[in-house]
Amino acid sequence: MDHNMCYENAGISAIVMVNTTKGRSTDMFFVIIFATLWAWLEVEIEGKYGWAQNLPTSCAFMGWTWYHVCMNIIVLGILHRGLRCVQFEPDEWKRVVFFMLYSFAWFVVEDVLWFVINPSYGISKYTVSDIPWHAAKPWFAGTFVYNWIVFFVWTVAASIQVRYMQSSLIFRDMCVAVIYVLVLVLASLACPGDYTSPVVSNTGCYIK
Repeated sequence: MDHNMCYENAGISAIVMVNTTKGRSTDMFFVIIFATLWAWLEVEIEGKYGWAQNLPTSCAFMGWTWYHVCMNIIVLGILHRGLRCVQFEPDEWKRVVFFMLYSFAWFVVEDVLWFVINPSYGISKYTVSDIPWHAAKPWFAGTFVYNWIVFFVWTVAASIQVRYMQSSLIFRDMCVAVIYVLVLVLASLACPGDYTSPVVSNTGCYIK
């Protein structure tokens, strides 16, 4: 066996490992940017009528519309292909865990930012009385319980990674997401006058 070849292969593996590790550090930034753009897109599509109330779609199952089913399939597909912690993790069970963690985080960030970005709402209207499509869900401390469950799951995963794997990547990414959402929520609360429910006319957007 050519020993030089062994050294070369080892060197290449080391380089790939270093680049993969660096790449994983951008996963949460990918998630929050993707979620922010998607929330903006949904606001542009739905306006003030959340949960696709005025869209030409129909009910699918469990309260979902086919609009939601289609969009969520697209989102999960992009996350699966875009997350480096999923694509480059050698252990299958870790890939599944990472995919679930970052997907949960994406849906929480996107849902909250829909209200922050939407000119007809703002975070001050993130309440049971103002959101009929979430009113049936159990709420706790200003949001529905699902969001707290996601936060709890991330906290447990971060604790396990720090304790048994000597890594703080999950904890760091959780802090990044929480700080990002909190900053935008506080900005929304500080500027309530920006949410004025404007009447928009699109007749000037196309050539007649």
